[in-house]
Amino acid sequence: MTRTEPSTAGALRELRRWHLGSGGGAAALPADAVPLLLAPFRDPARVRHDYPLVVRRGVEGLEVRALGDVLPEWLAGAKSQARILGDNSRRLERRVRLMVAHEPDRDARELLREAGAQMLAELQLRGEVEAAVRADFEAVCAGLPDFALLPLRPDTALHLLQATIAQRVEGAREQFAMRVRDLVAALQALLQVEAQKDPDAHTAQAVGRSLGGAAAQFFDAGALARTVGQHRGTVRVDPARRARLQQALATLESHLTASHAPECVVVAAEAAARFDSLAADLLATVRAARLAELERRGTYDPERHDPVLAALGWQELTAEELAILPVVVLQTSVTELANHGLQSLMQLLVSGRPVQVLVEESPGRDPMSMDGSPRVRLELGYLGIACREAFVQQATAARPAHLLRGFERALRGMRTGLHLVDSGLDAMHREPPLGAFLHAGAAIEGRAQPLFQYDPASGETWARRLDFTGNPAPDADWPAAAAGADDAAPVFTFADYALLEPHLRDAFAAVPAALDSAELVPLAAFLQLDDEAARRSIPFVVFAAGDGTPGRAAVRRWLVHACRDRLRYWRTLQELAGVRNEHVREAVQQARREAADQAARDREAMAQQHATELTAVREQATATAMQGLARMLLEVDPLGETTGAAPVVLPRAPTPAELAPAAPAAAVPAAAEPAVAEPVAAASAADDDFDEPWIDSARCSTCNDCVNLNSLMFVYNENKQARIADPRAGTFAQLVQAAEKCPSRCIHPGKPLNPDEPDLPALIARAAPFNT
Repeated sequence: MTRTEPSTAGALRELRRWHLGSGGGAAALPADAVPLLLAPFRDPARVRHDYPLVVRRGVEGLEVRALGDVLPEWLAGAKSQARILGDNSRRLERRVRLMVAHEPDRDARELLREAGAQMLAELQLRGEVEAAVRADFEAVCAGLPDFALLPLRPDTALHLLQATIAQRVEGAREQFAMRVRDLVAALQALLQVEAQKDPDAHTAQAVGRSLGGAAAQFFDAGALARTVGQHRGTVRVDPARRARLQQALATLESHLTASHAPECVVVAAEAAARFDSLAADLLATVRAARLAELERRGTYDPERHDPVLAALGWQELTAEELAILPVVVLQTSVTELANHGLQSLMQLLVSGRPVQVLVEESPGRDPMSMDGSPRVRLELGYLGIACREAFVQQATAARPAHLLRGFERALRGMRTGLHLVDSGLDAMHREPPLGAFLHAGAAIEGRAQPLFQYDPASGETWARRLDFTGNPAPDADWPAAAAGADDAAPVFTFADYALLEPHLRDAFAAVPAALDSAELVPLAAFLQLDDEAARRSIPFVVFAAGDGTPGRAAVRRWLVHACRDRLRYWRTLQELAGVRNEHVREAVQQARREAADQAARDREAMAQQHATELTAVREQATATAMQGLARMLLEVDPLGETTGAAPVVLPRAPTPAELAPAAPAAAVPAAAEPAVAEPVAAASAADDDFDEPWIDSARCSTCNDCVNLNSLMFVYNENKQARIADPRAGTFAQLVQAAEKCPSRCIHPGKPLNPDEPDLPALIARAAPFNT
């Protein structure tokens, strides 16, 4: 290991002191420094993004799309000059974007017309061509449906929420009005029937009124009244019921004729009280509608239903009934909540009131910190999830589709909604250097503003309730420069995002370009070090100056703590969303270990079974061989002749008297000679009994001698014991040789099948002992 140069050691010492916050000299970053990965997007005017948004009400609901996606479709409808207009749609888009930024409240159609005129003046087309293009463009503008252009500004999220609410509430009120009209008609019919039972309904004056002014001159109302007479045979309704029906009818008719509150009510405080007031106004109408429904079906029971209707509160309203209420939107900021509104927010979230809370966030600032520096940041989204039954989304205006989807999901439910939205602007609503869209996008990339939607109505498990989509590289700690990049590729961390925040610039210092040391470690790698290694290292991120020159920026320790806090919170969300769940990981590892252990046990059991079977086969083979050898030994006499032949009779030993000299005529009795000659004759007779060769397979010990000699002639049967497959597949000499080798003496050669085989007399003599 080489020693550090004195100048390098001094520079590292000063840089480390600065990093730890104990002094030390460090050079400030260039004023135009930006994160290296964002250097290509330094000019906001050249960055193409979703804004301004085209907002219009369609047949199927609210339609919100990026201007860059809609313009080509609009211009494609031109009659003769669609190609020229289509080729310049990007030019027109830039014009509209700049004009909307300066005049956000101007009529969208007029603004589009003016942007088109400026584009045509810039193109400098020939007279007749310009006239044709202008006419086509004017026709396109005139044929467009009503729409609005929404730029990226502090109240963008509020405008989207208001548009979503208006679309939903208007539709719900139309459906409820149809229901009320049906109920009004039903109540009027009931009261009309009861009115006919009144004696005054059959007077001459009443009959005249029923005829109408035009017909009264042709009829005598008095005569008709006398002819019809009084209503007979029907019981009149109870006066209390008639009063009840009349009151319900008056309430429902008042609902149809009254002017209703706007669809959305934005408040800065007391949202719960405002909702309760609006709900109380609606409860009278809902009671009347439910009573009318029961009366129409004829199932109204005063003793049963009067207490229920009297105790009716907003908690008992159905989703359809709640949908016609004006939606109360509490608009606030993280700073205001942290100062005095946090307790009120928690009470509202657990109350269940369908109030939408829209909170403006600034991910680069911690409202609980005295200087706004993020260390361990208060996470309102996490607190909202802790309330369990509130809809919670953390979003950004840089992802309008994700934000709009969260608004729609929140309004479908019957619960409080908490929306934490980053507009990309600073605390003073000023445009950041790289533009609000890119700044808000950088907050997502740096894990400063993770996207998620928590919807209790989606199910009972975390996997169903927590939606984690929209985040870059959701299974990694930090997103890399490109998808699939290796570990050495630069990543975008929270410190890179902090580099865009002016109030955090003092947390960075320029590292001299000539300073090269292993103690300088990229921030992402630094966060993975243990405590001992981290104490010896200095973290840095890479930036790009205004001229594109890359450099390294050391990071102060307190900002490193903030990065670690952001990473831990990100991992918490990952685990809740099931992306990198430690319980799942441990369960998978445990399952793999159990599978490996089971496989090892199975292999060991198979090995033991194989050894046992091999031992059994060996013992069986040995036993079989020993049995065959025992049978062979028991069946053969000491002289080597086979059992079953006649016993050999030996000459009797002569007595001393018989050893004495005898007369020449004396001789051994001839009767003793047949005893020796009989076995030979028997053997000769036995030889005649064996013609075909054969094997006594039951006595085979599986020695392989015969099979190795001629595998065509000798084969094994299903019991692994020899038999003769084809006696003509070999020679008689091989049969004799196999019989001589067989330890069980179970092969019987028989007689030669080929009379021309050489040396047959000698082979027949050798085969004779095995044919008996």
